[in-house]
Amino acid sequence: MTTAPERPGELHAHDVEAIDELRGVYRRLQQELGRIIVGQHDVIEQLAICLFARGHSLLMG
Repeated sequence: MTTAPERPGELHAHDVEAIDELRGVYRRLQQELGRIIVGQHDVIEQLAICLFARGHSLLMG
């Protein structure tokens, strides 16, 4: 049984692990998209935000 953190804003170890895993996924996603969308770091960041938020995106250019 898991318990709630003692203080608001306190993270459990599994939360930290999930954040670290997401950070790694984001870096790999940036690298792979950077091979296709060259020199457009802001576009890649905005696209990643859209994907992680389960949104839609229309790329034109």
